[in-house]
Amino acid sequence: MLSWVLSGVVFVLLSRVGLCADELFTFAGGTAGTSDGAGTNAKMGVPGGFVQTSPTRIWFSDQTGNSIRYINPYTKHTNSVVGSLVGSTGSADGDATTARFQKPWGMAYSDMTKTIYIADYDNNAIRAYDMTAGELVGN
Repeated sequence: MLSWVLSGVVFVLLSRVGLCADELFTFAGGTAGTSDGAGTNAKMGVPGGFVQTSPTRIWFSDQTGNSIRYINPYTKHTNSVVGSLVGSTGSADGDATTARFQKPWGMAYSDMTKTIYIADYDNNAIRAYDMTAGELVGN
């Protein structure tokens, strides 16, 4: 059994705690930046809220990357899905490639509607990512 936690020393790191083994190690990230990759090859800005939508998808907000990303806990691969990893900020709804955030933070998930709700901090808004349509709505 595993518990997913955030741990921070210099950078905020995505870590896994093995409850049986009593160990804490860096699961993904560990270097500031904005790039996808496997395990510690992925770079993250400031990971924020987390939601798990399936056994293979743990979504998180990347505040300085202005994006919503997910990690597969089995392959440890991080993927960027909504927003921009190049630091483009804004407030735009639409498909995953054109949508924009300004410091996305907290998240919640509705299994009934297959929607991830995102607190868009600097836009003072709650945004909704419709996973079925692949679109950000609610600006």
